[in-house]
Amino acid sequence: MIVQVKKYYSRPNFGGKRRKTMKGFPKTIKTTQDFTNLLADGRFKEKALAELERIYNTDDGKATRATTLIDPDDEEKGWNTEEIDNPMPEWKLKGFSNREAVNDMIKTIK
Repeated sequence: MIVQVKKYYSRPNFGGKRRKTMKGFPKTIKTTQDFTNLLADGRFKEKALAELERIYNTDDGKATRATTLIDPDDEEKGWNTEEIDNPMPEWKLKGFSNREAVNDMIKTIK
């Protein structure tokens, strides 16, 4: 028995006039350039500003790290932990140089 498979080809876009535009506020904002673009767009300015304020007000300077087992024979008892400086706080993940850079971006908009 021979089965014929249909091939679907997408039409190439040869530099056409149709541009993809953003539909709605993005689920994730990854970079400072994303914030700059959202703040420049009047539709998303307030939400982007609220997200910047949330990042600035988040206290994530410390993180908890598990060091050793409390009881090496029984993992159920848990781990000894220590508090360390967070190596990747949220403002750093977004590409800001420091927490004050987030505040500076907020001040320029307000």
